[in-house]
Amino acid sequence: MPTPGTAVTAVKSSKEEKEIIVIPTFNGSNYANWQNAMSAYLEFKKLWPFVEKNTEESTDKKIKEQKLEAWLILNSKIVPKILTSLSSTCGCDPHKIWNRLRNNYATATIYGIYRVWSQYLRISYNGDLLNYIIKVEAALAEISTIGLSVMNELISVSIIETITGKCPIIMERILGDMETLANPFILLDKLRLIVNHEQVTRLKAITAAPSGNPGGNPPSGTALATTAGRKRPYIACKNGKHNPNAYHE
Repeated sequence: MPTPGTAVTAVKSSKEEKEIIVIPTFNGSNYANWQNAMSAYLEFKKLWPFVEKNTEESTDKKIKEQKLEAWLILNSKIVPKILTSLSSTCGCDPHKIWNRLRNNYATATIYGIYRVWSQYLRISYNGDLLNYIIKVEAALAEISTIGLSVMNELISVSIIETITGKCPIIMERILGDMETLANPFILLDKLRLIVNHEQVTRLKAITAAPSGNPGGNPPSGTALATTAGRKRPYIACKNGKHNPNAYHE
């Protein structure tokens, strides 16, 4: 039978596992989202100081344990191919790992600019407007993270071109709103509202349809009346022999 202390530890461990599940795994293309969630979680766990500052020279046992815990958390939320490269140069030091990731993915070097801009250019609209909006917002977050300054109007123009080419009816609803069109973030919010409105409208239409009649077939009463109104085929006797199905006595 587990002791009270063991039970409390098990509950705490289960709670921590659920907490860390919500943190996305860093895969090389989601740095902005990952670092925001990870830094907040490390702050919550009171481990952020061991990631933010270099404590390599410390010999304190408690600090070493906290550094190891921070490293384990980072280790669990980085894809293996990136983690292998980091481990070869940074070891188990969470501070070094964080700095290396920031230098590689949050700095406006030529590589950094190429990475975030090519990620944006690869986004396509395949008819799912909500999915397109989410992808564009994620790409803009990556662009913002490295400090790359891109004209808002340029981003808006590319969004307008993409949506107009695939679904001009949607763009016609906001073409006169110059303030919205000039800001990609406001434009994406407006497009999201349009998507939500269309989804609600479709849901209301489905709800208003006759119950139990999704295919638009006539109600059973009508079907019976129609069937009853049809003439039965004439059946007669043949060759002087009586046919029991014939309509006579």
